[in-house]
Amino acid sequence: MCLNIDELISFFSNREWASIIWGIIALIGMLLSPKLRKSIRGLIKAVLHPQLLCVYITGYIWAFVGIYLLRTIGLWNMDILKDSIIYVLFSLTGLIAKSFSLKSFRELIPICLENIKLGAIISFYINIYNFSFIIEFIGLPIIVFLAFMQAFGEYSKKNEHKKVASCLSRVINIISVLCSIIALSWLIKNWQIIIEGNTILSLLLPFFLTVWAGPYIYALAVYSKYEEWLVSLYFRSNKNDSIYKYRRNKVFKTCGINLEKIVYISKHLHTYTSQTEIEFCDRLHEIDCIYKKLNTPPETP
Repeated sequence: MCLNIDELISFFSNREWASIIWGIIALIGMLLSPKLRKSIRGLIKAVLHPQLLCVYITGYIWAFVGIYLLRTIGLWNMDILKDSIIYVLFSLTGLIAKSFSLKSFRELIPICLENIKLGAIISFYINIYNFSFIIEFIGLPIIVFLAFMQAFGEYSKKNEHKKVASCLSRVINIISVLCSIIALSWLIKNWQIIIEGNTILSLLLPFFLTVWAGPYIYALAVYSKYEEWLVSLYFRSNKNDSIYKYRRNKVFKTCGINLEKIVYISKHLHTYTSQTEIEFCDRLHEIDCIYKKLNTPPETP
């Protein structure tokens, strides 16, 4: 198959080409530094750890199943393939990383809502309006540098750094407002683009895929908390398989897939090698009752 250069160039927007070129420049710069090269090697080694790799690959497969289902009902086509890849590589990867710190279902909802909002904004600015390549190429590193300096100043303990961060935040907000005004004015003049099928599908894609990813992210959080707890439980069962399996089954029966209960009971259930099965069950039941009491709303008179 012959590669059409014009089609390749038009496939990516000016903003995406600027991001790709600066990404390549940054990667080359990091590879030329021995210290950064060593850090990159360590990062790649960590990312390619079989267990972690399995988690991400499973998540990507789950996402592509969702995309296939969207296609079967007419809510996805090849024209938004690029948007789907960007969502999976960035938004979904971020959701998977955040799943390991989840402690309850209530924490998952705002994370998903933030992901939907961010995905819609990214989709809007990628697909709806782009500046010329020169402006995008020059402006991108400036915005990234300002954002980096702002983040550094916010986490710094020095007051002068925090003052600079506050000023940079205002500058970034002003730039964002100006870009939004320019984009909206262009959109008003070209309002028909928003009702095009692919544009609407692109804007709705983050919502569909985030909702679809929700059960997987929750299941992953439950799995990670159980794995962390059960490793400790195995050693505290004196590495005795029969004792460990008995206690593990009791834990599964008590907690089920309630993430908040898993976190609470694993924190308060202290297991010892000399503990009998009866003592273990009594203590598990006691903590379970405390948890239920804490999460039962008071009766209204």
